[in-house]
Amino acid sequence: MKRSVDKKKIIKDLRDKKQKKPVKKNITFRFYDDLIEDFKADCEKEGFSMNSVIEKLIEDFIEQ
Repeated sequence: MKRSVDKKKIIKDLRDKKQKKPVKKNITFRFYDDLIEDFKADCEKEGFSMNSVIEKLIEDFIEQ
């Protein structure tokens, strides 16, 4: 099932969010090159790290 992603909401939430810095763990995922390159370009264009966007996507997924 394909999920709809509200890119503007994610960007707004990241800008508005004031986080405490909890302990983080490393995890590795494998993605297709073209997907990562497009994602990286969009993150750089919006001024966010790929990590912060992925964290927000996971948080939103868990909350649903």
